[in-house]
Parts: sequence; C-alpha cells; structure tokens
Amino acid sequence: SLCISFYTLSFFTQSGPALRLVNGPGRCAGRVEVSYQGTWGSVCGDGWGLNEAHVVCRQLGCGAAVSAPLGAHFGPGFGRIVLDNVRCSGDEGCLAQCAHNSWFIHKCGHEEDAGAICSGEGSLSWLEVRLLNGTGRCSGRVEVLVQGTWGTVCDNLWDLAEATVVCHQLQCGQAVAAPTGAHFGAGSGQILLDDVQCVGSESNLGQCVHGGQAGLNCGHLEDAGVICWAPMRLVGGFGRCAGRVELFYQGVWGTVCDDLWDLPQANIVCRQLGCGWAISAPGEAHFGEGAGKILLDNVHCRGDERHLEECAHGGWFSHNCGRGEDAGVICSELRLVGGSGRCSGRVEVYHQGAEVVCRQLRCGQAVSALGKAHFGPGSGDIFLDNLQCAGVERALGQCAHSGWSEHNCGHHEDAGVICSGDWPELRLVGGSGRCSGRVEVLHQGAWGTVCDDLWDLNEAEVVCRQLGCGWAVFGPGMAYFGPGSGDIFLDNLQCSGVEHYLGQCAHSGWSEHNCGHHEDAGVICSGTFSPLRQ
Repeated sequence: SLCISFYTLSFFTQSGPALRLVNGPGRCAGRVEVSYQGTWGSVCGDGWGLNEAHVVCRQLGCGAAVSAPLGAHFGPGFGRIVLDNVRCSGDEGCLAQCAHNSWFIHKCGHEEDAGAICSGEGSLSWLEVRLLNGTGRCSGRVEVLVQGTWGTVCDNLWDLAEATVVCHQLQCGQAVAAPTGAHFGAGSGQILLDDVQCVGSESNLGQCVHGGQAGLNCGHLEDAGVICWAPMRLVGGFGRCAGRVELFYQGVWGTVCDDLWDLPQANIVCRQLGCGWAISAPGEAHFGEGAGKILLDNVHCRGDERHLEECAHGGWFSHNCGRGEDAGVICSELRLVGGSGRCSGRVEVYHQGAEVVCRQLRCGQAVSALGKAHFGPGSGDIFLDNLQCAGVERALGQCAHSGWSEHNCGHHEDAGVICSGDWPELRLVGGSGRCSGRVEVLHQGAWGTVCDDLWDLNEAEVVCRQLGCGWAVFGPGMAYFGPGSGDIFLDNLQCSGVEHYLGQCAHSGWSEHNCGHHEDAGVICSGTFSPLRQ
C-alpha cells in the first residue's frame, strides 16, 4: 500500500519517523513535518483542515484532532516544504494516502506551515480561548473551554505576559493591554482559571502555570480581559504617515483592497498610527503594488473606530481584487524645524496639508512670519508656494496656493514661523516603553505627577495623541506604574478626548489637589508595542 511504501522510504531511516509534530507543548501538538527521501520538511497550509489533522493524529497514535491551525501557528519551519494541497477524507491510515501535489512541489512560504493539535498525550495543556464583549474577536473578556464548558479567568496575577499568550494563540497580533476588574463586563457561569502566570512565549494559555478553578477568592467582578492589536504600517510613501496600507495578520504582512476605500477609512488609519487626520485616500496601488496576501476588502468605517479591524469588512483574506487595487493613505503632518522649541522654526509640511501653522500646533498666536530660510534651509521637495491666507482658515490647504509641488523657489526661501505659546512637556514613566507609564508633566522646570481623580480614557486619549503614541487602550489610576515623587501638578482633569495637548483640558489649577502619590494616573497607548518588520 501507499502507507507501506511511504514508511519503507522514510520511516526506517536515521532521520526518525516519517511524521512528527514540532514546536508544540508535547508530541501530539505542533507544526506538521514529514520525512521524505531522508529530508524533513513542513506541509503547506493550502487546503489544510480538520480532516488532514485527523489523519496526522491517528498516524501518530495521538487520538482525534482538536484543531488544525494555519499560518505557522507553531512557528515557521526551515528547510524544504515537502507537501502542498493535501486533501484527506479523514479515514486514511497515513498522510501519504491523501491526495497531494507531487513531493516538494508547492507555491508556499514557511509562513503558511500547517499544524495539528490532537486530543491525546501532550495535549492536556491545550485550552481553547475566546474573547467576548469587546470591539471584535481580538479584544474582550477572556473565556476558556474546559470539559465542554466555557468559563472566565480570574484577574489575580493577570498582566501583559498572559495577554500576550492569548493574542498569539488567537493570531491577533500584539497585546496592548490586560485590563482587569471585569473591564469588558462580568461573565457568568464558572470561573475556570485563577493565578495564571505565563512567561509570554507560550503557544497556548493552558501551558502557563495556573491555580486551576478559582475558589472563593474570586468573583466575576474580577474577570480578566485582553486587548490585542493587529500591527499596521504605511509603505512606499514619503514618511511614516503616507503610503500603502499594510496589516500584520497571522504572521504575514498584507494589503487592503481599495473597494469602498475613502477618507473615513483613511482617517481611522491615520488616527491608529498617530498621524493626525487623512487628507487623501488613494487607491489603485498609488504607492506601488504590495507583496503577500490581500487581507481585507470592502472596508467600511463609521468613523469612531480605534483601529481598522473594527470597521465592517468582507472577512480576512476574502476579496475579489488584484494587486493594482492596493489602498493607500496620506495623513496630515506639520512641524516647525530649527527653532528654539516646537513652536518656532522652519515650516515643513509632508505634502498632506495641515491647519494654519500656529492654530494646528496649538501654539497660540503667530508672533512673526519669517522668510529667507531664517531657521536654515530645508531639504527635499518644496511643496507649497504663493500661499495666500485670510488668517481664519483651519487648514493650510484651505489657503490659496500655486498647487502642490508647483513653485519657482529654492530652499534659501523656506518660510518660518514663531508662535506665542507652547504646552507643558509630557512623559510616561515606569512602563514598558515611552508609550506606557505614569503620567508626568513639566511645570516651571520640575517634573510632577497627575492625580487620578476623574481620570479615564478621555484623558488618556489626549496623552497618547500628544506623545504621538496612537490611541489610549487603558487609563489606570491608583499608581498602577508605581508612585511618583515630587509635586502633584494636576488634579480633576476633564478632557473631551479630542484635545491635542493635556494642557487644553479643564483642571483644578496647577498644584491644586487633594491627592497622594498612591493616586498617580497612568496610561497605556497602542503605540507601546512595535512588531518586527519583515
């Protein structure tokens, strides 16, 4: 039989058995690898499903298949890809009996390696996980399936390490927050896990150390949550805020089709990347054609979404597009360069248009408008010439001008501005990077903290925007990142959430408070984590 010939070719070799599962929690879960003609290699995920995984589990004596994960869920292999387009009925005695392409013939990369999770030995640490009551399948209250019953997880010891495992297990990108205290609402039924402790590199939440079912020390008001983020980038443009839209999903970077693509969708991208607002949403591969897969099509946003995946769309990998339809974005950015601070210098616009300079930058009134490269000559293109503004415009692009990149100037004629004011400097301390931590402001030459009275996501949103860190995913109080020292400068902050700087929000007055440092406010922004670029 085919199984016999398959085994005689490769089972009794020094390479070991003809089939194995690699990089999982035990011998019965992992990336599928096959040995053929003395060479171990992986299996492409094209057409891979539970029928194929059933055959693998049966062949290994590992019981029935629980799951057939795709997208190199257990990490990409190396070496050759041995099989592609494997198609099994589920009753075959070994994988070689299933229909497949000729050996080593494929159109895949290792980011598509197939996996299998079996019910037998080595799979006892595998838990099915879901997120409920969030903005999509990648945020919400954590629930696990144990013996056919869904239940919640207690938030004791719950933090970003555990959230990271959940996000990776669900192929949802990076964990940006691990909210506690039933942030996504209280669950019902049993609390199935407590005292979960992960390193962060585990493939499944069940591999983490935990205390088993929660006892009397937990209630549903302590249900744990997770917020994941599918990383995004703009490629092929003239800065980080313009280019072809690409998302990182299931281990690969892919593009977005331009069907229905317009400013509402582009605005979400700009906000997600901390790039202001969109002034253009070019399609038809304006920034060049991408590689890899087309991930989303028919994206339609209301306008209040925090990231693109929350918008309605046709489903991941579901599209009727070609590479010539890749969507792009041009976001607004404006800066003053070469002056004494952020509110004076040479005017630079990244071909996106922006609010009239001092008004957009929240720098008060214009004190002086300088020419002849007062702050030094710039480099690159000159984007605007012959600007004529009435002074009441909200955007520089609303002023009359000669057209983008239409000019008869040199950089010795670069324009400059000096504005009347600046907002207090801001920083985040004690977090995992510059985009998470205890909120501190600079006032009269000293750094001090902010009290958590009235502190919530609106205030955190303004902090993230001011720091160019994306959007706020969590605004913890109670000295979540440790108590500060020195003065407490601000209390009872009230922001609408649309302000550009924290100093624009209402508050009790500088150094007016009734707080201690155990009430210091904190922020976790979406820009906390940055995926590795491929």
